[in-house]
Amino acid sequence: MLKRFIYLSSSFTLFLSSQILSFDTNENLNELAYMDMEQDNDDDDEDDDESPTEESKPEIATHTAKKKRKNYFTGVYIGPDVSYGLLTTGDKINYNLQGVSSHLKYNSSAFQYDFGGRIGLGLDLFNVIYIGLDFTAHLVYGNIQRNGTTTAIGETFQYNIDFKEKWRYNPSLQFGFNLNDKTIIYGIGGYEWASFELESTYLLSNKVKHKEILSGFFGGGGIGVALGRHIQIRFETTKTFMDTFYTTKTNKTGGQIKYEIKPREFSSNLSLLYRF
Repeated sequence: MLKRFIYLSSSFTLFLSSQILSFDTNENLNELAYMDMEQDNDDDDEDDDESPTEESKPEIATHTAKKKRKNYFTGVYIGPDVSYGLLTTGDKINYNLQGVSSHLKYNSSAFQYDFGGRIGLGLDLFNVIYIGLDFTAHLVYGNIQRNGTTTAIGETFQYNIDFKEKWRYNPSLQFGFNLNDKTIIYGIGGYEWASFELESTYLLSNKVKHKEILSGFFGGGGIGVALGRHIQIRFETTKTFMDTFYTTKTNKTGGQIKYEIKPREFSSNLSLLYRF
């Protein structure tokens, strides 16, 4: 009986011990699993903290750098220049023969053309403003001819006038703006010197021949177009206001004639230029 009791007691003790050990093991496993889960959550949180937010993300450029414009008009340039225009005059002719006077007043005009060249320096500021210093020189072809009659001392006499420009040169300043990389528009202002010649026959076949250099201001506008890095063309229109051309002739019989001629020029110029 005692042996049986001891056997049962031992069996019960072993069973209880195994249950306690099993319980402890499960507890430890659960604890380890819980700790692993917490560690994973912490790692996830750290990853989340390290991931860039919308505010911390680097800015992505939404535009490209502005393309730098090329400069085609800065520098020294030189080239041929041709011009075609209109020469107009306001004329006064006063005759005085033996105390009798006669007066003529009229306007004349004629087309003329000229050939020459130009040299200058251009400066393109900030790809917006253009400033230039220019010099041109031309030989001029064309003349104003006028024939008519006048009455003096009761007689009618013929007269003939031939007025022409021989050459001209002028310095000028240019100021304008860039329309784009290869196009500029500008205003022109300057001062011109020109040689004029008058040949005339009046009254009793008396002849007058006179040369004079006149000067005056001119102004206008132009456009320039670059055909490449070094080649450009320019087209300009100008108007020139010259001084008055004066001359007086007295013949052996006491007759006198006085000329007053006021030239005005309207010109259109075309240039082909090489820029260094």
